[in-house]
Order: sequence, then C-alpha cells, then structure tokens
Amino acid sequence: MIPRNNDNTSLQASGPELAEFQSLSAAIEWHMGRRQWSQSDLARVLGWSTQSLSDLVNSRSRLRASEALDLSHAFGRPAVDWLSVQARADVTDELQVAGVMERLSDVASRARVEEKLPTRELIRRGTLPNASPSEIEDAALHLLEISSIDDEIPFAASARRSNRELIPSRHQLAWVAEARRKVTSEFPPLAPNASLIDLGKSLSTTVRTQDDLRELPKRFAELGVALIYVPAISGSKIDGVCTTVNSHPLIAISGRGGRADKVIFTIAHELAHLSLGHLELQSMFVSDGELTSSSSTDVREDQADLQAANWLIADFDELRGRSITWARIVEFAEQRGISESLVIGRLQKEGMIPWNSQFNKRIPSVMETLMSW
Repeated sequence: MIPRNNDNTSLQASGPELAEFQSLSAAIEWHMGRRQWSQSDLARVLGWSTQSLSDLVNSRSRLRASEALDLSHAFGRPAVDWLSVQARADVTDELQVAGVMERLSDVASRARVEEKLPTRELIRRGTLPNASPSEIEDAALHLLEISSIDDEIPFAASARRSNRELIPSRHQLAWVAEARRKVTSEFPPLAPNASLIDLGKSLSTTVRTQDDLRELPKRFAELGVALIYVPAISGSKIDGVCTTVNSHPLIAISGRGGRADKVIFTIAHELAHLSLGHLELQSMFVSDGELTSSSSTDVREDQADLQAANWLIADFDELRGRSITWARIVEFAEQRGISESLVIGRLQKEGMIPWNSQFNKRIPSVMETLMSW
C-alpha cells in the first residue's frame, strides 16, 4: 500500500523540503530531474497542456490551488507546500518593486499608532493631524508624552469609567491624553488638603444652577486645581479623570449623558481621589464608574466613592425605609439646600427608585454649560 499525506496524495518525493526552494520553477525542475522527466512527460502526468506547464515553469502564470493539488499527487508534497513556494517567490519579487519599502514603512507606522490610540477618531477630533503616517506618529508620541511608541505611559491617572477592563483601553488612554494636553494655563500652588475637603463638602450646596456650574472651574483654579471639560471619545465609556500636569492637579470630565447629578458626582469623586492622595501612587487605573462601592474593583475607588457620596449627601440614610414621592424629594433637598437632581441620582444608585423613573425628567442636562468651560 502506498502511504498517503494530508492531501490524500502519495509520498513519492524525498530530498529537499519545498521550503528550501527559492522559486516554483526550481522546485518543479528538481522533481522532474529526479525522475528524469521532461516537461512533456510531466505535462502528460498532470493532464496539462505542455504550454500550460511551460507558462508556469517560466513564471508567465501563477499556480492555482487546483494545479497545486495536481503537483502534490504527481510529486508527493502537500498542495499547501507548493502554494507556499509560489507565495515566497511573490513576496521576494514584491520587495524589489520601487516604492514598496516606503509603503510598508507607512503600514508599520500606522499599526504602531493604532495599537495605542484610535487614530481615525483623533484625526476627526483634530487631536492628530490628517497627514503622513510619520507625521501622525510624531504627533501621537507628543500626545502620549513619550519618545518611542513602545515607551511606558509616564503619567499617573485615576479615572471613572463604565466598563470593567483591567487596564485602560486605547480610547480611554486617548481621552486622558487629550485632557492633559488641554491644560495650558498657569495655576497657583495647590491649596492645603483641608481646603480641598471644604470644597468637596460644599459642592452639593453651592452648585445648584447652571450658572453655579459655569463658575466652578474658577473655584477649583483658586485652589490650584484645573477643572476642564473634554468631550467623550466614542467607545471610551469614561466619565472623568484625576491626574497631574507639570505638578498641577487636573480634573477632567466628559459629561457623558449630560445628567447634572452624574456630572457633580464625578467631579466630587475625582476631587476625593486628589484629597485622599491617590495620585501619589504613580499608577494609571480606571474604575468601573459606579456611584456606590458595591461593584468597585479597586479599594481606591471604594474610598473615593464613599468620600464623594458623604460630601454630597451626608445624611442620606434618612430617606431609607420611607416612601419616595416627589414631595418627599423636594422637602429633603430644600432642608439641606441641595438640588433635587442629586437626591434622584442617589436614590437610583441605591436601588430605591428605578432607573427609568419618571423623576428623570426633573434632572436637567448640563452639556451646554460644560461646553462653555
């Protein structure tokens, strides 16, 4: 019985592997010579015309899969090996074409940048130039504050997000880098931590209207903290970040969803990170974006969530065990001098009212105000 290979062909051949041949014609001629066949003999064995075989041997035609199968049955090597000889020769020939190396360099450059950043989105936003691959890569290095695309990201950051990947995605990294680049103003030295805590405690009572929110960056700046708005990047699912730029603290928010309560909580959460000294840990981490600590995957997020929640509504437990009506929400908010939005948001996060509650209509959008920062 004749042994068979994976193509169900006879293993008649011995000698060099096909991978050792630099061209298809050399491989065919070696196997013909071993058998003392002429091209006419091989054409008859294959059932081809002599002209078809001559065209293949002299590189006037390309090897098709059906022809590779014929060669495998005639000479015993698997069909895929015959096709790989053709492919290697094609690649060698292509590398000799004028301009190919420049094209491949561009492909490699685009791949390096795309692995780190969502290039198309950043070009659309004007963050990266719509230019040559090398110019885009240079701009990406500048954006990421590195000298080589393989360098480690040099900045620490704590960010809120709504998914649970273990490391920041390239969309999240791009948004944080955009936020850092946006800081151009000089700020006074960072105020004492007690002042940061006082600011956090006052957020719920001093930011009740759109005008209050519009003035908030100035209040942060007076304490040496940059507070900015950076539009969300599609796919990033990131709400805010706390980092440092040139030794100055930066808090940036994306305003995803535009809900007043979510924006205020995110600001409080990032300020809590700063007051708790989390940026001193010199690592970039991203939280799961929840307003309570029940689903957090990082103890620092638990701490920042608890701090922010207590700053905004210190005595929330008074609402537990009581029926929730609009009148009750208004009464609770008025007694504490805070907005109803914060109460509604907290009730939803605590599971005391549904997310699709009719009270959602009472929560204003603050996107227009954020865009004025």
